[in-house]
Amino acid sequence: MGAWVGGMTQTSKSDNEEDVDSSGISYGLNAKIAGFSLTGSGFTGSGLNTLLGAFGAVTDGEDATGYLVQGSYTIDKFRFVGSYGDTQVDNVTDDENQLVAGAIFYTINDYLKLVAEYNVNTITIGAAEEKTDTIAFGLIASF
Repeated sequence: MGAWVGGMTQTSKSDNEEDVDSSGISYGLNAKIAGFSLTGSGFTGSGLNTLLGAFGAVTDGEDATGYLVQGSYTIDKFRFVGSYGDTQVDNVTDDENQLVAGAIFYTINDYLKLVAEYNVNTITIGAAEEKTDTIAFGLIASF
């Protein structure tokens, strides 16, 4: 079993916009029994708009909370994973980002794994909603 906690605080200065003070905490817990693993993690913060931050639309008063729950089962060379996450941003438009994901990993050897993944990501900003379905196949190389 493992647990973690983290925190941050910062001030972002801008020549064009008002300065933004940001702070937050993160936390999580992981438990493993036989081939099963369950992980839960979350965060809460202010001035941390995870949806619009790239566009410079963050203000001091915006609060954000989010969590992710992930379960997996490993048998022989296969690992099956399911995840659900949600982030809520308390701002003028009450934004939300929701993710549902599933993946299958196949271990070829100590250095190579095949992966197939399916994700459904729904982002809501005000009355606008965008849903993205993604299927991905890949190879993970560890060295």
